[in-house]
Amino acid sequence: MKSFWIRLMNIVAITVLLTGYEAILTQREQEDKIARLNMELETAALETENVKQQLIINNGTDLGTDVSDGQDTGGNTGQYADGTYSGEAQGFGGPIAIDIVIENKKISEINIVSAENEDTAYLTMAEDIIPDIIESQSADVDTISGATFSSTGIKDAAAAALEEAEK
Repeated sequence: MKSFWIRLMNIVAITVLLTGYEAILTQREQEDKIARLNMELETAALETENVKQQLIINNGTDLGTDVSDGQDTGGNTGQYADGTYSGEAQGFGGPIAIDIVIENKKISEINIVSAENEDTAYLTMAEDIIPDIIESQSADVDTISGATFSSTGIKDAAAAALEEAEK
């Protein structure tokens, strides 16, 4: 009878160990899949940027410029009303609120007012989108790789504020 209980305990122990091992393998597989998808996303973003750069080189102009007459057709042409405008959108950890300052009908400054639930590391990386928005005078810019959701929050908040500035 003693050997029966010993064998039963061995079977139970082996079953528990195999179940735990299977859970670890599943978790690693999911992490690998996420890493692979992130890599594909970054590769696609780089390829897009390379295509844009190649178009600039081939056309001798920026994507927002009409080659025929050299007039800028992309971005904003100074249509914003001067003032400070607020916008809010969903980031990685919650809402992100920003203020956009318009001077001389152009975006001169963007400040993050609140992002209480954002991860600091993601938010710090996402703030790199602010100079892009100011330079393009539009919220129509690429998100920041590695901080996609946080930078999308800033971008969407900027778009909401700029809608108000256009009225």
